[in-house]
Amino acid sequence: SGGGSETVQFDTPAGTLGTFDANDDINKTVSATASQGSAITYTFTATNSVNAFGLTGTSISVTGNNIAGIAPRLYVAATFTFDFTAEIGNGATNSRTFEIDILEDSTCVSPTDNICT
Repeated sequence: SGGGSETVQFDTPAGTLGTFDANDDINKTVSATASQGSAITYTFTATNSVNAFGLTGTSISVTGNNIAGIAPRLYVAATFTFDFTAEIGNGATNSRTFEIDILEDSTCVSPTDNICT
């Protein structure tokens, strides 16, 4: 029934998935849809905005298309950026960038890479 090559598109709008205080539970899933229903494989890279130094030192992790963990205690508010790629079997891909904002924790006084343990 055709219509050309299958494509994949993100359903989740680009941008901020949420704003969190220190110690809040983070559980956010991004989703994509293949035009003909194929299975989708998700990969991601974490890039970072000002004051965010990657996921090292945090409990935040990404499994497939789910971002989960506990918001770290930050000396200065930071934006963690996640670049996701969705791929289907024919090699078609689509990429989109999402962000999680984490507010500063006023009790954080001696951070390492902006994070207090």
